[in-house]
Amino acid sequence: MRGAALALVVLAAALAAACRKPAPPEPPTPEEIGAELATFPQLLVPLSTDTAKGLKRAIELRGRLENVTRDDFEQSYEVVSVNEGGVSLAVMLAYAGAWLAPSGTLSQAMSVPQFFHAFEADAQAGVAVIVAPKGNIVITRDQIPRVRAKLVDAGVSDRQLPFSLVRGSR
Repeated sequence: MRGAALALVVLAAALAAACRKPAPPEPPTPEEIGAELATFPQLLVPLSTDTAKGLKRAIELRGRLENVTRDDFEQSYEVVSVNEGGVSLAVMLAYAGAWLAPSGTLSQAMSVPQFFHAFEADAQAGVAVIVAPKGNIVITRDQIPRVRAKLVDAGVSDRQLPFSLVRGSR
């Protein structure tokens, strides 16, 4: 009888352990984020609706998109409001590729450092989110110096990509 009781106790403990949810994974460190972003050749940053309107006027004025330069319209990037736990966050988005961006989204191609410059220049955005194939990468303003340091360690230059526009295709 004692053996049966012991077996039931062991079985109950095993079942309880199996039913527990595993702890969520730790968020990546800024250094890990920097190492991952160092593998991205570019990011696509959606233009704001005001920028899209200004671009349309510039195309009408210049005749063709190929004739438009950065100086022909004011550039700003889409900042979306996300409600997280009852708190509203202003998020600046970027996509790792056109296949991840919603269909028709007009985005500017940027290097990762160029995206960080745009994020830092936008006082409205509190968090940057990069939609990537392995999942979203969330970056706060205070993490940027450590992420940048890892990018530099990985040999990523601070270059600006030439102005180009890409439409999302998801």
